[in-house]
Amino acid sequence: MLVAAVCLVVPASASAITYTTGRLTYVLKNADVPASTQASRSVRCPSGTEVTGGGAYTSGSTVDDEVATSAPLDAGDRDRIPDDGWQAELNTGAALAHIVTAYAICAPFSHLSYVRESTPVGPNGSKTVHAACPQGTEPIGGGARTTSSSTAVALRQTFPWNRPGSDISWDGWQGTANNLTGSPKKVTAITICKHVTAANYGVSGSFSGTTGLLQTADQTLACNGSFHVSGGGSFISAGTQGEVASTLPWDGNDFDDAPDDVWKTYFNNETGTTQVAHGTEAFCVK
Repeated sequence: MLVAAVCLVVPASASAITYTTGRLTYVLKNADVPASTQASRSVRCPSGTEVTGGGAYTSGSTVDDEVATSAPLDAGDRDRIPDDGWQAELNTGAALAHIVTAYAICAPFSHLSYVRESTPVGPNGSKTVHAACPQGTEPIGGGARTTSSSTAVALRQTFPWNRPGSDISWDGWQGTANNLTGSPKKVTAITICKHVTAANYGVSGSFSGTTGLLQTADQTLACNGSFHVSGGGSFISAGTQGEVASTLPWDGNDFDDAPDDVWKTYFNNETGTTQVAHGTEAFCVK
């Protein structure tokens, strides 16, 4: 179960909370929502910045609390590029009211590329879609979106992707949706890409975690001291009965309140398997 509370979650407010560390700005917005609903919340980047990544959190503590969308947002400027902020859609369990939080990670970077790919997800099925970065660029973050307002649709993966035979760390982003409804839905993967060098870009990954049957487990990965998290990814290898419960930037051991140090994910296992694998990846930039 989710026994730890996010240190940055405060009583719900219409205003956003902003932290700036180096060149990155972290913006979050909280809201109270009822139980047994899909809640959608979004947060905008400050003027002069574009979104590099973002996250979604619910304070719920059951396997019915899960992420349906955590993805970059085109916030009404009609340029059709999802660079303005972040949208979080979260399914809440049938317990008490919840706090949900949308996070946007923003930077004054130029020449970012936002690439989207979509695919249908059949009834009572699971489907993965890949979005590749343009040649010469690598992902610094990414997200995935579903098209349903049903709490029976959720993300199993919002995670970086490698082409077969690739010789770089990551080539893009992948999104996997579980659709437990009786009608077709859609999942979209969005990758956020940049020209990078070894001096200003790093990744940190772990694929050794496991989630027990009918439990929620968590995993946290840190950037090193001179880097800050620009995005992150999460997956659970559990077919149509495992989901990402929350995926978000987090404050690490420096306790400065800014969620700039690590990437944290909670995973749900609703399968008949005692242990299923899960993984998390943190993208770090200067």
